[in-house]
Amino acid sequence: MAIRREREPPRQLQPFYGYNFKVLFRQGPSPGGKFNYIINGNMIAGFALVAYPATWGNSGIMTFIVNQEGRVYEKNLGPGRKAIAEAMTEYNPDVSWSLVALD
Repeated sequence: MAIRREREPPRQLQPFYGYNFKVLFRQGPSPGGKFNYIINGNMIAGFALVAYPATWGNSGIMTFIVNQEGRVYEKNLGPGRKAIAEAMTEYNPDVSWSLVALD
């Protein structure tokens, strides 16, 4: 699975079902407040992931973010999605992200 830890050196990602994944280690000023998911070296305060299309327009269009509460948000970041997603360091869906209705 194409998951990269923030502290690891960059390496070539291998997409999983057409998407790359990145772990986010912090929460931004979204509901619940800003905090780090890692306490005393252990990721116990929560988690978040960003999933973005490996090949925009072919393997997918939408980028997704999710946290430990299971709320999934989506947004079309366009062809520049890789740079935007890789620059993300915290879970912080603003009003430009849409909540995905899960059945």
